[in-house]
Amino acid sequence: MARWVSALVALAGALVLAPAACSLGSLDELKGGGSDAGGTGGGAGDASTGGSAGDAGSCVPVTCDDVGADCGKIANGCSDQPADCGSCEAGLFCGGAGPNKCGVTPCVAKGCADLGAECGKVGNGCGDILDCGVCTDPTKTTCGADNKCKAPTCVPKTCSQQGAECGTVPDGCGNDVSCGSCTNAQNPICGGAGPNKCGPNPCNPKTCSSAGVSCGSLSDGCGKTLDCGSCTAPQTCGGGGTPGHCGCTPKKCADYGAECGSVPDGCGKSISCGSCAGTNETCTNNKCVCVAKSCSQQGAECGAVSNGCGSNVECGSCVAPKTCNGNKCTCTPTTCAALGYGCGSAPDGCGGTLDCGKCTGSNSCQAKGTSGKSCQNAYQGSCSACPPGYDNVGSGPSTQCGGCPAAYFFMCAKAGVDRTTYCGSPPPACPAGKHLGGEFSHCYAGTCTTCIAD
Repeated sequence: MARWVSALVALAGALVLAPAACSLGSLDELKGGGSDAGGTGGGAGDASTGGSAGDAGSCVPVTCDDVGADCGKIANGCSDQPADCGSCEAGLFCGGAGPNKCGVTPCVAKGCADLGAECGKVGNGCGDILDCGVCTDPTKTTCGADNKCKAPTCVPKTCSQQGAECGTVPDGCGNDVSCGSCTNAQNPICGGAGPNKCGPNPCNPKTCSSAGVSCGSLSDGCGKTLDCGSCTAPQTCGGGGTPGHCGCTPKKCADYGAECGSVPDGCGKSISCGSCAGTNETCTNNKCVCVAKSCSQQGAECGAVSNGCGSNVECGSCVAPKTCNGNKCTCTPTTCAALGYGCGSAPDGCGGTLDCGKCTGSNSCQAKGTSGKSCQNAYQGSCSACPPGYDNVGSGPSTQCGGCPAAYFFMCAKAGVDRTTYCGSPPPACPAGKHLGGEFSHCYAGTCTTCIAD
């Protein structure tokens, strides 16, 4: 008994664990799980996939956890309502790290043709469900579990289902079925009591023309089956909605789940399903798919911008001294005035150099106070005093800094008595009988040419 229990436990464990061990590397991965063999939404699967066979009533919907889906939608294998696996954090894309996995790489959605899907619904790998439409080939009208169009399985009608007691009648699948003969001597005629009914009355057989039938098979009512001809594709017998007549019912965009582009109408023509209205949408396999825009496509150098598909993409940061302004890395240079520079050159704060002008005459560009620069006489500053008994001549600044340069002299005058020049040691003097004339307070080039007579 214990061995039987252990075996049952092991079997149950295998059935539970088998789906998780499956490799999701094909169309099944994008569909989000298995489906039943008949394509009716049942949770059937063969033994190799660990699915539990059963009809649609016993179908167990596939969950996001079953297939390891982090985001988007997956087909649940049991109904048209997909399972919603949530969304990704800002800056991540559903499908960026594999089907229904969040990642940093923008996902390129797959189409029905990429997946080899001819019909039904399947995941596009980026979190959305593709509707690959219906089967249009009149010889293959059933959508299988592998999303391939297959020939329908026809169930032939029996004689009893058609109320036939004798003769032959079409079985609805392209063959005739024999319903026996009339053995009752009182009702010996097939069709004597109605089409394919045994009775005593003579039977008047129908013709295709008298029955108004132009294609397919027809019971003549007297025990035989008539061939009323065939149709030329894409028309089929009864395809236009009238039994026994050739016709074709055009399909609509909704039959394919088409949102854009054009699709065949199944009757030899194409129908237009319009265009995509979204700015970033493109028509892919008759579905409007949003194509996320990158930073470079939008000319963004920094910060975050919308990718045009409902989320943001991070475009990085700027290198100092630049800052992010309007998703551009920019730097506003300072000015000479702001720095207090009236001359010379200064850094502009953005890696460049400002030209703040030049000085003229004997002035030169010197530091000003604790910051900035200005044009100054190189020899103005703290007073370099005249010799004892002399003072500075002139009404201008009375300061002299550092002495006169070569070939220059500074003019001092003896208080109230005499005027002479002083520049270094010994001071130069005017010629005999002359003294310095004029009101001067700065260094001047040349010799004592302004001396005047006493």
